[in-house]
Amino acid sequence: MAMSQAHRPSALKQQNKKHRTLGHKSKSSIAKSNKGRVAAKNLSKKIKFELNREQRKNQAKQIRASKKEEAAFRKRSLGTQFKPPFLVSVVPLSPSINPRSVLVALGECDEGATVSTSPQGITHISSQRFKQRFSFVIPPANDLYAILDSVKTSDTLLLLWPGEEELGGDADLLLSSIMAQGLPTPVHVVTDLEELAQKEGAVGQEMETDELEQDLGSKLSLDPQPTHFKPHKKHQMKQNLIKEIETRFPGSAKLHTVEKPQDALLILRHIGAQKQRPIFFRDNRPHIMAEKLEFLPEGPTGTLRVHGYLRGKPISVNGLVHIPGWGEFQMSAISIYQADPYPLDRRGKEDNMIGAEIRLLGEADSNIQETLISTNEVDPMEGEQTWPTEEELAEAEKFTAPKTRTKRVPKGTSDYQAAWIVDSDNEEGSIGDDEDDGDDSNMEEYAPVDAISQDGMSQDDGNDEDEESDEEYETVTVTENEGANYDEKVDYGEEMGALQKMREAREDAMFPDEVDTPQDVAARIRFQKYRGLQSFRTSVWDPNENLPLDYSRIFQFEDFQRTRKRVLREETYGAEPGGYLMIDVKEVPHHLYKEHIATHSPLVMFGLLPHEQKMSVVNFVVKSHPQGHFRPIKSKERLIFHLGFRRFANCPIFSEHTTGNKHKFARYFHPGSTVVATMFAPITFSPASVLVFRERADGAQDLVATGSLLSVDPKRIVTKRVVLSGHPFKVNRKTAVVRYMFFNREDVMWFKPVELRTKWGRRGHIKEPLGTHGHMKCFFNGQLKSQDTILLNLYKRMFPKWTMDPFVARPPPLYTFHTAHHSDSDDEEEEEAQQPSRKRSKMCHSEAAGIPRAKVHCRDPFNIYEWWVSLFCLRVVLRNTLGSQVAALWHLSGVVWLALPQPLYYTVCSSGGKTAAPAPAKRLRVRKKKPADPALRKVAKPKTVAPAKSADAKKTKRTRRPPKPTRAEIAKARVAKAAAKAEKAKAAKAAKPAKPAEAKKPAPAKAGASKKLPAVPEILLKRRKRRVATKKHKIAAIIQAKKALRTKRMTIFRRAEKYIKEYRKVEKQEVDLIREAKKEGSVIVPAEAKLAFVIRIRGVNQIHPKVRKVLQLFRLLQINNGVFVKLNKATINMLRIAEPFIAWGYPNLKTVKQLVYKRGFGKIEHRRIPLTNNEMIEKKLKSKGIICVEDLVHEIYTVGDNFQAATNYLWPFKLNNPTGGWRKKTTHFVEGGDFGNREDQINSLLARMI
Repeated sequence: MAMSQAHRPSALKQQNKKHRTLGHKSKSSIAKSNKGRVAAKNLSKKIKFELNREQRKNQAKQIRASKKEEAAFRKRSLGTQFKPPFLVSVVPLSPSINPRSVLVALGECDEGATVSTSPQGITHISSQRFKQRFSFVIPPANDLYAILDSVKTSDTLLLLWPGEEELGGDADLLLSSIMAQGLPTPVHVVTDLEELAQKEGAVGQEMETDELEQDLGSKLSLDPQPTHFKPHKKHQMKQNLIKEIETRFPGSAKLHTVEKPQDALLILRHIGAQKQRPIFFRDNRPHIMAEKLEFLPEGPTGTLRVHGYLRGKPISVNGLVHIPGWGEFQMSAISIYQADPYPLDRRGKEDNMIGAEIRLLGEADSNIQETLISTNEVDPMEGEQTWPTEEELAEAEKFTAPKTRTKRVPKGTSDYQAAWIVDSDNEEGSIGDDEDDGDDSNMEEYAPVDAISQDGMSQDDGNDEDEESDEEYETVTVTENEGANYDEKVDYGEEMGALQKMREAREDAMFPDEVDTPQDVAARIRFQKYRGLQSFRTSVWDPNENLPLDYSRIFQFEDFQRTRKRVLREETYGAEPGGYLMIDVKEVPHHLYKEHIATHSPLVMFGLLPHEQKMSVVNFVVKSHPQGHFRPIKSKERLIFHLGFRRFANCPIFSEHTTGNKHKFARYFHPGSTVVATMFAPITFSPASVLVFRERADGAQDLVATGSLLSVDPKRIVTKRVVLSGHPFKVNRKTAVVRYMFFNREDVMWFKPVELRTKWGRRGHIKEPLGTHGHMKCFFNGQLKSQDTILLNLYKRMFPKWTMDPFVARPPPLYTFHTAHHSDSDDEEEEEAQQPSRKRSKMCHSEAAGIPRAKVHCRDPFNIYEWWVSLFCLRVVLRNTLGSQVAALWHLSGVVWLALPQPLYYTVCSSGGKTAAPAPAKRLRVRKKKPADPALRKVAKPKTVAPAKSADAKKTKRTRRPPKPTRAEIAKARVAKAAAKAEKAKAAKAAKPAKPAEAKKPAPAKAGASKKLPAVPEILLKRRKRRVATKKHKIAAIIQAKKALRTKRMTIFRRAEKYIKEYRKVEKQEVDLIREAKKEGSVIVPAEAKLAFVIRIRGVNQIHPKVRKVLQLFRLLQINNGVFVKLNKATINMLRIAEPFIAWGYPNLKTVKQLVYKRGFGKIEHRRIPLTNNEMIEKKLKSKGIICVEDLVHEIYTVGDNFQAATNYLWPFKLNNPTGGWRKKTTHFVEGGDFGNREDQINSLLARMI
């Protein structure tokens, strides 16, 4: 028994005191003696097991094999016989492109391919050559929502690019929306390069008609092709397109054409072989593109039967489905086709859609089926009772009796808050969030009537300014009474609302959160829902405190990320992807189906994950989009959101995207910023893309922001800050008397516990009130300045409103031409110039089909008034002639284009826009293109003497162009013309002029007669003169700038030439001295170097503080950084201190030039900017006489007077590791190492590092 026992020491073993070599010292003395040395830390973790070489090779081989297998599996999961075909969305980027022609080329390129079309218009191509299937869907080219829905489920995006045109604003909007939503694998195709190549050298027909000159004040010419077209080569056009595609789609700039069948085969091969891009919200949910739809009505609702291929994940009949724009629905049954209706090989098979056998996979079970309930039922009697009980109140009174003070407080004060805090519950009768939404605007309720506005002008002044601006507006029309009715068409309420929003946004940007304390309402009542925080970052705020009633209707996760991982890991049992299914969706409203039939848009359907039909508080992080966000967006403004596969309208609240548990409320979403939008919305598992649109008054939608889903978290605290400001009245050493923050004694006592701060960084608190008018004595941690401002911060939690609308109206069609109201005021023109214009495409469908166009050259292309007058007159004349058959009317780059049907084109040419009599053809020139084949040309008939005709007939007769006269004939004609002119002058001098008869004086105008108005309004003449003067000033400025640039170039060239001569002279002197010394047998001692280049070669681990300081002074903060240093006594001593960490030497002129030209970066506004032009250097160093790179090199190499300014302007040079690597950094250069002085050998080192 005794042999089995053993002594095991416990953890409480006695440990003797260690011997301290430092003796009895304090912590500060020990730290001084250590001098920055840090002891090595003992690692408690076990040493990681390292693999040997063979094991690492085997591991890499296994990883490579698994990646190849995964890529092959993804490739085989699409397009094969038992998998769904490749779903390709064909999206043209111009209305002039016909996507059907591309599909025809793709279907005819493979002779063995089978082409079929589904009832929903989806084209299926089964290629036996590639053993793959493809499905092509063409959404309406002018329907943004249809294109986005189609791209949501597509595997490939086939973009059709125009060859000649530039992308307009609608195409930019479309591409931005697609890329922000989730870009599938793109394929780029250009369709009209061959047509553009054939246009080279073509001569357009030119026709002129002057019958409309009196009405338009310009010349009308009908031209089927634009005269400003400049032919380009086909290769150059293709290269320009590739550059633009590379800019928009980095890494996928391969451009295809469809000129030959081989090109179409290459497109099919590329679609089937390229790597597919993953999209999370699509790949992790089941989704279907409807191939066929059937509706079985059952009253106002019915059953929608959807046929199509299942993609993504398996789908369960007991789950829920979501149709974008329609909402969530339940399924009643899922069936599968036994035979694929669009198989890979159709040979020997009949139409599988007719009489195909359908097998039922499952029917819904009401016991386990997901419900459509999205909100909780609210029971007011089951709310949590947070009010103190009677016992708690009695106990509180017992402990606080000596300190109790009777005061008047607002209703709803709780003991949970601090003594000064008032934060009442959101009751129906209290001040709601709508009132507190804009505290800046709320001050108008309590301000006196004669209060001054934010801009420093009264209400009357603002109205006068508006009236003046309204007088400058001018409506462009030809009717007499239109100007009188102008005021009736302007909504001044909307104008004043927009003006108020702009003022509030400007004030919020200039003075964020600052609010004036009202004088007629006590501050403790006005700000009763606000509280003070000692620290916005660390102070505690209970997220479940005083929640509104809407929070009882939502669902909340204990741990959202854990639930998300669990839901994504769960396997769904049901129909597997790849099969052709028939899904019955029950209780679908009939009007939604009718709307879908009317829009001809594709229908897509997504299966929902668990809990995704329920409502919660969802947070999006969104970034401003430069194309459509040009005005601030106020919180709680109605916006349209595209969240993954959903779209809905909502009124979010904005907050800053920061870390921490409290986030500052943003009153406005300013352009160029990033905010977090919080709202009540359906639960969606991240990641999911977010698109934000703002709807305009005409129904158009602008893309204002893009982003992603941040979290589903009702506990996110969004706090609104209010800043009360005061001014120092009397300033002492530690105290100050502050006024204008409060206006009564009770408010000062109420807010006494809140900490004060100033704009200059002082902090303090209120000591006591002085008098009864709001003056108070305050203590601060330092003496205040008289110009300082004292601030007091108050906070209140903001909650979103329940404003979700799942039904969103579709935007107007894309590629349409809107006529906007143009104003004549300069302010309106500047505002419109700042806004990004919605550029429209240059062509339309009628132009692409070969329909000719008319153009009107305006006398003043910069005058919008003449443009619209010309357009209106042309429209009136053509409508009188053609009725309502005018196809389109728009203006482009100084030319007004009119698209006409083909028969009416020649009607306009012959009639000139009049119906009474045909226009004379004296100005009509028609050039017919001769056929290329000489055999097809008409044989010229022999000339015959025709009888004399009338003058009118001669005018209408078409004659050949006379031959070009010779030089002798031209000289003879000039002599004859001069002789005739002399005879005419002689005859006029000899003849006596007859006495002219007295002209009758015009009768005086009657008093009641209307005065004839001038042809051009006076305001138009003034604007013309102003623009002419501005144009002359600009031209003069351009000419002056060109002269200055020419002079500067000559100056730079002469300076460089002077420097080269100087360098050569110095070099020649050195060579002559060496030759003389060699001739005399003496030795030349070279002069001491003035310039050194220092390179840092080692890091900062265990470095002495003095060495670290020297490296900081040299700006050598990174390894392989280098700087130029002027050698003197101080810098040489510094180099010796830091010598083990640097390599330095004396650079020559070639090295200096290479460093500046190849590795030179300037320091501009604390940023590292490459030296790309001389203007950058001149802007910074012009005062030092340095205007170009050669001046910079000369100043550094010669160590001139401005050497310090030149080197400080240059950012430290970032060099590469030397070619071949370092030899030994810890050994001096003279011993075969790397650090230390290399003298002139530094040049060879820098040659390997540049």
